[in-house]
Amino acid sequence: MDFRKSLDTLLKNPSIKNLNLGNLSGLTAAMGASMDWAYRMTLSEHLPPGISNSYRLAEKYLSISETPDEACRRLIRHELPKVAGAGFATSFGGMTTLPVNVACVLLLQLRLVNAIACIGGKDPKDDEVKRLAYLSLLGSRAGKFAKQKILDGALNKALQEIAKKLAPGMMGKNLASKSLPIISGIIGTSLDTAMAYTVLRTAKKMFIPENLIVYANEIPHPIPSAGPACHPVFVQQG
Repeated sequence: MDFRKSLDTLLKNPSIKNLNLGNLSGLTAAMGASMDWAYRMTLSEHLPPGISNSYRLAEKYLSISETPDEACRRLIRHELPKVAGAGFATSFGGMTTLPVNVACVLLLQLRLVNAIACIGGKDPKDDEVKRLAYLSLLGSRAGKFAKQKILDGALNKALQEIAKKLAPGMMGKNLASKSLPIISGIIGTSLDTAMAYTVLRTAKKMFIPENLIVYANEIPHPIPSAGPACHPVFVQQG
């Protein structure tokens, strides 16, 4: 399914189609659906032109770096400014809706988070990695949230708990007027660069411990869906 059709399907989800900005449970359900969609799209080959998936992005920065830490730093330094002003080609008319903007912002953030996970040798399809990726969206609040052990148990439960924390800020009434116009078929996004940086720094701490060293290109290991690649070998120090 291409990007436009996938996004259109998301917007038909009852929790989004019938969104009530004054209903927290409704906002949470809509946020959860958007997070799930965005996560799946980060691994898809059907993203808009010029936007590679998380696997390919990780492969790119691993190929030009000697360590996971260096690859991650390069990714954050070069990719964050790009997504801050990114847009998505689409045939939607008129104004973008709040759910569209939120879904695209989540995709931009999770795409980089999952690339960091791949750089750290993690599989984004693993449930534990998904939990941590979703948790990273809380930025500086992630540590306090994790201590509450809300992440224990089913993935869906963790998704909903994190969505509940994010929903008021990303989909609340105060943002209802911030939908952006479409110019020449491009959906604009209102990505908060400072918040996105905090999210990525949190993801780096989760997926790339500081006491890892790497011997790059020793063992060929393809990153899923990205084609043949040499995956680094991670060694714990001490």
